Amino acid sequence: MIETTVVEIISNTTVVLGAGSGAGVREGMLFVLYELGPEIFDPQNSAPLGKLEIVKGKVSVIHVQEKLAIAQTLEKTVSKTRILNDPIRSILTGKEEITETYTQEKLSIESSSSDRMKDFSQKRVLKIGDRARQVGY
Repeated sequence: MIETTVVEIISNTTVVLGAGSGAGVREGMLFVLYELGPEIFDPQNSAPLGKLEIVKGKVSVIHVQEKLAIAQTLEKTVSKTRILNDPIRSILTGKEEITETYTQEKLSIESSSSDRMKDFSQKRVLKIGDRARQVGY
């Protein structure tokens, strides 16, 4: 498992990771981007369970260099539209046409002019220095 950091933000769909082929990074690898949150304790015995990982997104590596890699957010389906305006075609083929639209998930990125946000939901803003850990290939 490879662990690194976000070293540059190119856009709200593309980041640069601080590890490359020298660390074993390959095209197609999946990474989760996260920040460590507060320590969490077991409510029954107060035993420490670890720090909460505030997940900010998942990316797939698209280009690898010796010491860095470029990764993009994953594509996901955002809408499906059934085309029902051609009933004759539907009758003849016995099928309805379905059009699928894909878009890349957008990361919420830190603005240099904004103050540090304290609300948990706002901590999902990606910034340089956030952690990245390999979660798949």
